[in-house]
Amino acid sequence: MARRFDLPPGALTLVFLFPGAITFATTPVAGPLVVSVLAAGLVADLLVQTLPLSGPGIRLFGVAVPLSFGAAYFGVAVVALGWLITWTVHVWTGAVVLSALAGLLLTYVAVPDTAPEVSV
Repeated sequence: MARRFDLPPGALTLVFLFPGAITFATTPVAGPLVVSVLAAGLVADLLVQTLPLSGPGIRLFGVAVPLSFGAAYFGVAVVALGWLITWTVHVWTGAVVLSALAGLLLTYVAVPDTAPEVSV
């Protein structure tokens, strides 16, 4: 979508917020977690407006968006719903780091590096 035209400001925030709000609305105790979805959407919007979505920019975008979502999600969960978090700090920080790694790897699938042209 971002390759075809410039995304309007707030587009990725809506992409994050709409399904996140619907999902979290079904579980009333998890309502504060909508803040984490909003934060990740705002980070994604900020990055898509500032980074070039080619080369290293797309790789940074692929790492930063899941990293910001995971960090915001667990940060809000610990502050607002601390009694519900039964994972140790090592497990949930590992989940955040692995989501960032998965985002990086997905950028290589979605936008592979261009091979140099070979002249014969």
